[in-house]
Amino acid sequence: MTGPEFSMKKFMSDLFECRDKALELLKEVFYKKYEVDKDFKKAIDKEWKKNNIKIKDKEEWIDNFCKKANYSLINKILFLRICEDRCYIPEKLTEDGLNKWIDLTGLDYGVLLEYAFLDIGMEIKSLYVEGLHDCLYKTIDYINLKEESKNYNEISRTLHYLIKYIIKKLDTKRYDFSKAKGNLIGTVYEKFMDIKERKLIGQYYTPDFVIKYILDNTLKLKLKEINNIEELKQIKLLDPACGSGHFLIEGYEIFKTKYLEFGLEESKIHDTILKYNIYGVDIEPFATQLSAISLLLKDLEYIPSSMNIISADSLIIWEKSVQTILDKDILHTIDSLGMVKGEEKKIKLANFF
Repeated sequence: MTGPEFSMKKFMSDLFECRDKALELLKEVFYKKYEVDKDFKKAIDKEWKKNNIKIKDKEEWIDNFCKKANYSLINKILFLRICEDRCYIPEKLTEDGLNKWIDLTGLDYGVLLEYAFLDIGMEIKSLYVEGLHDCLYKTIDYINLKEESKNYNEISRTLHYLIKYIIKKLDTKRYDFSKAKGNLIGTVYEKFMDIKERKLIGQYYTPDFVIKYILDNTLKLKLKEINNIEELKQIKLLDPACGSGHFLIEGYEIFKTKYLEFGLEESKIHDTILKYNIYGVDIEPFATQLSAISLLLKDLEYIPSSMNIISADSLIIWEKSVQTILDKDILHTIDSLGMVKGEEKKIKLANFF
């Protein structure tokens, strides 16, 4: 069934409505969850202590925390809807389809959305990785609580209403994302979050001229020594504090140019770069989500088989997922806890930049 013509103006208006409504409701969820969920309260208290958040600053911190949850939720839903309408994945979030599943299972929108995230997350782990802020819109934890807690029920109902509201706004009856021209999510980011907003949620940028200077004098020089595609696959660009992925995006373009020079089919380039050449680590899951989106958007026609963008503390602890991705010989030695010790903190430069 073909959807309506795509109107960017109408779409952005609806998206702003979703953003504002979601932020309002997620703040309500935060305070209720903090009151009744001991694990959540413990995690938040730990964050406040670690970051030395004073009582007078907590309201602003909570506001920024809820904004991260808000953007993360909308990012994930929007990306999934785009993939649906462009037939990259089976339909998961159409309003009619979800209503049928609700009638069959008795589950609410929040739980069904989470199952959809878990499903697509098996293929695109970097985008659907969970941070602490993602706990705000998770309802699967409340399935078995039912009538045990008034607050838990209120949280579940609030999330059901919120997610239903967003999905209805972005439903295929209103928007056919296969008809959207150009870099849709890139355009969304430009209009959705201004520079002030990005800084408030901890999103900072290295100036473009600095990125260009560094890559011109490292990666580009190294690639001049490369003679074929197989050698090129061995060259890795690693950003151990990747943020929203600006270094990696610029590096992607440099690798793409080189693969084209060697005659690799254009349909294989996106997957090859993300599988073999680009590596990003950041302690903040929200940042890795932004990096993953930025890289995926380089060529949405070809969803990659794997990506090497992960959330971990690259200065202190290399988790098993990091060790697996970066291969055993990249780290000098790691003890059983994954703690890099003393002089062994360094990563072998080898073919990394």
